[in-house]
Amino acid sequence: VNRAKLSAQNVNLPLKDHFVHGNLFDTPGEIYVTKYAALLITMNADPAKEAVAIAQNYFALQADKQQLEDEKRLRSRFDVATENRLLQGVAQDHGVENFQRFNGVGLSALYGGRNQDQVKTMKGLPPTAVLLDHAGSEELAANLFRITQTSAALRRQEGRSETAATETHRRVSADVRKLI
Repeated sequence: VNRAKLSAQNVNLPLKDHFVHGNLFDTPGEIYVTKYAALLITMNADPAKEAVAIAQNYFALQADKQQLEDEKRLRSRFDVATENRLLQGVAQDHGVENFQRFNGVGLSALYGGRNQDQVKTMKGLPPTAVLLDHAGSEELAANLFRITQTSAALRRQEGRSETAATETHRRVSADVRKLI
């Protein structure tokens, strides 16, 4: 515990935020710790002790889960970018010239009528941020579904006008939002 406290202190973390002595909770001699503090304690403990080995394995599994989630998110982001390029081609074949408006209508319908700038503000992102670069796996999946379903709907659509294609994108995106 002392090594963990030293480690936290060396990076200027307030110890009282991560190590709480039990006398505050009427359990003298006990120390309550945050998950962060527990990790520091585990890293500085003897792995020959069974409890330490169990804790070290727990944290290794948590790190692996986070890495898998990060990889899943990156794959989803790549898929969204790829399918979005394909959607642009389908939209162009259907007479779309104003891609900023076309994309904006779809995003707005998916995000409940908010435009891209409003969504960025809601998420606390800077105006220059790329919205989908800051989306989690579920949000990326919703966007991927919106994009692929719009492409499919446009390919089935008879008329070829920018107005019709943009309305299709709005309708499909609104339907995806309702479905979610």
